[in-house]
Amino acid sequence: MNHDPEVLPRMYFHHQQQQARNMHALRMHMQGSGDSGLVLSTDAKPRLKWTADLHERFIEAVNQLGGSDKIQD
Repeated sequence: MNHDPEVLPRMYFHHQQQQARNMHALRMHMQGSGDSGLVLSTDAKPRLKWTADLHERFIEAVNQLGGSDKIQD
């Protein structure tokens, strides 16, 4: 096992850099896709704001799966 005291700080720094890149990519995606309803925050649980656009997309997805009758079966 490697007990190099430099390893953990480097791993943590790499993790922080990866998180920053992921957040940047998410922001770029959000800007390009309009209002998805996702509310970016520091909460442990992601929050979703139910918007008219999100509802419309939900209904489209249900219909693609065969409609509400199909899902209830």
